[in-house]
Amino acid sequence: MMVLPKACAVLARRSARGMPRLRTPIRTAMYSSQVSVSKAMDDWNALEYDVLEDFAKLDGQRAARTGFPEVVYSEGKTTDQVTTILVAMKKTNEIVLATRVSADVAALVKAHADLTVVCVLCAGTSDLPVAEEAAVTLELAGVHVQRIYDVGVAGLHRLLRNRQAIEDGDAIIVVAGMDGALPGVVGGLTSKPIVAVPTSVG
Repeated sequence: MMVLPKACAVLARRSARGMPRLRTPIRTAMYSSQVSVSKAMDDWNALEYDVLEDFAKLDGQRAARTGFPEVVYSEGKTTDQVTTILVAMKKTNEIVLATRVSADVAALVKAHADLTVVCVLCAGTSDLPVAEEAAVTLELAGVHVQRIYDVGVAGLHRLLRNRQAIEDGDAIIVVAGMDGALPGVVGGLTSKPIVAVPTSVG
């Protein structure tokens, strides 16, 4: 299974049984009396599919009708076909999901995916609120976050154990209080851009 970055924005309400009930833009407009039932039906019927080469018709508007985009069943398709479909779907969908994906397909899709990774480091537990503010802000912007916490210079071995994860990031945010030594140490371990964030701890 391969899930590309970002999440699908789906409005939900609870039914009497406590299960989420999907709401789509068209349904929401109809339920709130912004459009009539007949207008909503016309909108649904007007939704079209996209022809992808000679082997697939993409239902890019399924999320508007059902609240969740089309899921690609990969078994029986060639590696090129699955990869082409997923990359094309990513252009119009917030979330793209394929089932029964081989390792080869997963590697190819990952190579096509625009996945930015930012490492958020903090020196100590007391710095967590500031680090989490940065991490959550990035995630809301659709950026993948690698959290590496409690790796201050007083326990340098803890930082060094995460050296590969730090190097794999596209950028690094380092949150530190006390004497603020951590950003300088991290800067000596990687050539990636670093944003040093001071805290009032210590």
